[in-house]
Amino acid sequence: MSPSKRRRNLWVFAAVIVIAAAAGLVRLAPWMEINRGIFHHLRGEHARAIETLSQARIRPPDFLPVHYLVESHLRLGQRQAAVDLLRRLSREFPSWAAPRLEQGLLDLRAGDRTAAWPVFAWASGLSDGEESDAGLSSQIDAIADAVVLLSGQQPARALARLRETSPPVSRHSPDEPGEVDDVLTLLEADALMGLGRWDDAVEPLDRSLELNGDNALSAALRSLLLARSGDWHGARLWLDIARSLSPGVANQVVHHELRRQIALANRIAAPAPGVPSLPRDAALAWLCDMAVQSGDWETVRALIESQPAPEAIASAAVWGCAEKAYWELDMLDLAEEARARASLLRPDWNLDPDWPIAVSRYGSHWQSSRWTPIPLPPAEALPEGSGPFGTNLDEVSMFSNTHLDLTVPVERTGWRRLALHLAARPSNQIWAVAEVSLVPGPPVRRYVVGRDASVHIVPLPFAQGENTVRIAYVNDTERVQSGEDRNLVVSRVYIENDHGDDLVP
Repeated sequence: MSPSKRRRNLWVFAAVIVIAAAAGLVRLAPWMEINRGIFHHLRGEHARAIETLSQARIRPPDFLPVHYLVESHLRLGQRQAAVDLLRRLSREFPSWAAPRLEQGLLDLRAGDRTAAWPVFAWASGLSDGEESDAGLSSQIDAIADAVVLLSGQQPARALARLRETSPPVSRHSPDEPGEVDDVLTLLEADALMGLGRWDDAVEPLDRSLELNGDNALSAALRSLLLARSGDWHGARLWLDIARSLSPGVANQVVHHELRRQIALANRIAAPAPGVPSLPRDAALAWLCDMAVQSGDWETVRALIESQPAPEAIASAAVWGCAEKAYWELDMLDLAEEARARASLLRPDWNLDPDWPIAVSRYGSHWQSSRWTPIPLPPAEALPEGSGPFGTNLDEVSMFSNTHLDLTVPVERTGWRRLALHLAARPSNQIWAVAEVSLVPGPPVRRYVVGRDASVHIVPLPFAQGENTVRIAYVNDTERVQSGEDRNLVVSRVYIENDHGDDLVP
C-alpha cells in the first residue's frame, strides 16, 4: 500500500472512530481503553492494540473493539487467538451476533463456506431445520468474494461482486436486527470508500438504516461521509441521530478527540487524490455545534481560542456558537464581539441554511428579507390528534400517524426552500420521524427530529399559485417509551423569498 493511501486510510478510520465515539457506540465499555486500543491498531501497533483492547470490558453492543481486536490478531498471524477470542465472547453472550459474524467472516476469508453457513443462517433468522435458502446463499457467496477482494486491495472488483447479488431482504424478528444485511451494505460502503467515492457510500448506509433503524454505526458513518462531502448540516443531523441511539459516552473524552480532529484538519494541506479536503471553518462549525448541544461551553471556547489565528475564522456559524458559549461563561465582552463578527460576516447569519444551528438557538431573529413566514392553520382546521401545544398557540403538536397540510403560495414556478422548525416531545423520548411532501406526490424528504428544536431546510419544486405542503408524523408505535404518546411539534415554517433565480437542489 502506498504511503499516501495509508495516510488516507488512517485519517478516514480515525475520523470514523472519533464519530463513533461521539455517537456513543462503545457506551458499555471503558471508553478510554477502547479508544487507545483502536488508535494503536490504526497506527500499526498491533501488539499494543491487543494488550489494550484485551484489558477493556468488551460486551454487547460494542462492535468496533471486537472487530479491531480480531484484525490486530490477524495482522500478527495469530488467527487461532482471534478464533479463541470470538468463541469465548459467543459463549458469554449467546445472543450477540457480532462475534459470531466475525467468525463467519474469518471462515469465508479462509475459503470455508461450509463453516460460515450456520452463522449467517442464524443471523438471518432461519429456523434450525432450514439447511438451504437461495437468497442467503447468494448473499454469502457475495460476502465471501468481497472480503477476499477487499483484503487484497481490490475495492472495484469487490464492489462489482457485491452488486451482483440480490438486494438484501430483512427476514429477522424485531428483536434480532438484520446483521447479514448490514454486513453486505457496510462492505459495499467500505468498497466505495476504498475508491474515494464518499458521496456514493452514503446510499448503502441509507439502505442499512432502512433495514435497521437502530443502527448507530451506520448513522455515525453517514455523518462522517456527509461531512467529508461538505454537507455539514446533514453531518450534524446524523451525528445527533447516532448519539441519540447510543448515548452515554463521556463528554470530556469526546471533546478531547474533537480537539484532536481539529488539529489533524489544520495539518492536512494536501489530501490524497480523490479525497475531499476538510475545510477548517466548516469543521469548526460542526464540532462547535456538537459542543453547544452538549452544553460544554469551555470546549467551544477552547476550539476557537486554540486556532492559530482565531480572528481569521470566516464562518458566521462558528461565531454564533462562540457568542452562545461566551454568554454562558459570563464573558459578555467576548460574546458581544462574537455577535459582531457573525453579523459582519453575514447579516442574516442566524438563517444560514447550510448551518442552521443559530436558527434553533436564536429563534427571535427570524425577521429577514430572505424569508417569509407561512401561517399555521387555526385549531379548528387541524387533523384529529393535533392542536395547540402547551401555552404557546404558535405551535402545532401532532400524534403518530397524523399529518399537517400547509398552504404555500408562490409567485412563479421553480425551486424554493422551506425552513421547518421541528421538535420532538415529551422531553424524555429519543426521536420522531417526519416526512415532507408536496400534495399530491410522494414524500421527498425524511427527517429524524430530536428532543431539541431544530431547523430543517427542504428544497421543493413549487408550481405558480397555491401549493399544499404536507408534514407527516410517521413514527412507529414500537418506539414509544414508558407508555407515553409522542408528539411532533411544528412551531415555525418559512419559505425563502423569490429572488428571481431558481434554486438548484
